[in-house]
Amino acid sequence: MGYFDNKKVVVTGGSSGIGFGIAKLFAENGATVILIARNAEKLEGAYKKIQDINSHVYKYACDVSNPSEIEDTCEKICKEVGVPDVLANVAGGFTEKISWDKITPEVLEQSMRTNLFSGFYFTKFFAGAMKDNSVKGSIVNIGSSSALQVKRGRIQYTLSKSGVHTMTKVLALDLAQYGIRVNSIAPGPTKTEKIEKRFDDPKLREQELKRMKSIPLGRLADVEEIANAVYFLASDKASFITGVVLPVDGGYTVGIY
Repeated sequence: MGYFDNKKVVVTGGSSGIGFGIAKLFAENGATVILIARNAEKLEGAYKKIQDINSHVYKYACDVSNPSEIEDTCEKICKEVGVPDVLANVAGGFTEKISWDKITPEVLEQSMRTNLFSGFYFTKFFAGAMKDNSVKGSIVNIGSSSALQVKRGRIQYTLSKSGVHTMTKVLALDLAQYGIRVNSIAPGPTKTEKIEKRFDDPKLREQELKRMKSIPLGRLADVEEIANAVYFLASDKASFITGVVLPVDGGYTVGIY
């Protein structure tokens, strides 16, 4: 018997990185996992890996920057699988450094649509379904340590992730009356496939090693460590926690180290 037996968990951005790590952990603990991702090929690969752990898994390809696609996907999920108990809003995109005066409307809008608006639209639909079906659900958003300790040249990313943290707090207040909890994780630098590839490039490797030196615990987070924090906030062990932005960053945002 798993802790999340008979529970349905939606993970956006579930095909790779932190999203896949979250989906895997819930699957290992008995949940019915619903994967949402843009890339159909990666989604299929993640789906097969989760199936090896737990046969109760579904997959839905969706452009998370498109509100109408999000609504259609949410409707299908509620009709075909049921109203979720947990929503993990992980989908997002990290952009390289761009000077403030070089930001185009397209770059800024894409960052906001992918990192902030997508989570809002998924929450709007699924929180409404939870409310209408008396499901006292849990919503966990993935923000970023970049929104807690800002850096130069990342205004589009920092703006969008700061919005995630603020959205978390506002929705926590709005949804508390229905027994729906909303929290956020602010991961520090994490050892995802994308980051690991940077170590293959000598120049990028230097950047990553320099960044690691600014983390008091002296290393990158493992994906599993971020997943564990999401799992905790989604569980009944966090039943009196809502509106929290939890840094999981090895002390990265505590101060200058």
